[in-house]
Amino acid sequence: MTAEVTADAEFWLGTAGVDGFRLDAAKYLVEDGPTTENTPETHAWWRTFRSAVDAQVPRTLLLGEVWDLPKVSASYVPADLDLTFDFALDTGYVGAAQSGDAATLMRLMTNVTKLYPATSGFGAFLSNHDMNRVATLQIGEGNDHTRYMVSGTLAHWGAKGEGSYVTIYANRSHVYMEVAGLRLDTSSVGD
Repeated sequence: MTAEVTADAEFWLGTAGVDGFRLDAAKYLVEDGPTTENTPETHAWWRTFRSAVDAQVPRTLLLGEVWDLPKVSASYVPADLDLTFDFALDTGYVGAAQSGDAATLMRLMTNVTKLYPATSGFGAFLSNHDMNRVATLQIGEGNDHTRYMVSGTLAHWGAKGEGSYVTIYANRSHVYMEVAGLRLDTSSVGD
């Protein structure tokens, strides 16, 4: 399995020319009996993978989704991964926007940033595919979200035509993409 994953990464780095990878569920790779997350074997696997991809393309970006306490997410940086998404900060950003409480957010940011090395760290974000979108949180479930629909702006992004490996399709109301022939879409169109 490790050889196949590494070979796939080497293809995307060498042939496709990507600069790095976003790695979902990074803490769940190697289980040890009843321990299913953050095992020493998982950390060792990431270090081995890092060495392999850096040998192919030095300074390949590895951004991991380690949905956990900040001190746990920080334990993956910098030896295993370059960055991790810090979910505590995500919650802090959204909470501060909703409440107007900047002081609590600043305390959280100070505490979290101390956990990460200065040369790498955490990926700042507002939400991801596993979470409610910020607009939904801000204006509430069931309210009119149409003013937040911006996928149509992607219709004019980049060069027109099919990409070598990634193609983005967009119109005023919907956007989806194909990666190496695989359609990634949240609608039932084409099913």
